[in-house]
Amino acid sequence: MTDKDEIALGDSGEKLPPPVTRGLPRGAGRVAGLSTLLLVPAVAAFWLMDRQDTAVGILGGGVVAIVNFWFLARIVVLATTAEAVDLGSMMGRLFAKFLVLGGSLGFLVLVLHLDGFGVLLGVGVVFPAIVLASLMDVLI
Repeated sequence: MTDKDEIALGDSGEKLPPPVTRGLPRGAGRVAGLSTLLLVPAVAAFWLMDRQDTAVGILGGGVVAIVNFWFLARIVVLATTAEAVDLGSMMGRLFAKFLVLGGSLGFLVLVLHLDGFGVLLGVGVVFPAIVLASLMDVLI
């Protein structure tokens, strides 16, 4: 981040990025992109090991996790940029996101009969992407 992208907070010297009024913060987009990139070798490895059921489960779980992360980032942006945050509507959005996440994962495993282990691995792809994105922020 450059100095022109930051807002100084009084005399404390602490600087924060400017608020995002639409879209996603740069870091959230980076996490989503890295998650997508991490899905490719995971799916390819299981596909080449002749575990296509697990590979498809990883792909399904990864897509659900990336979409869930995008919705969570949107909720955070809306909550932090609104002048008066309505706690009820924010909690309603979070609860609806949670229901959609649970329903999506249930649909993948119970209806489509995807491999549960693969779905779990796919959902977990967001966490190393968060670590990598944080390291990129520090090192680059």
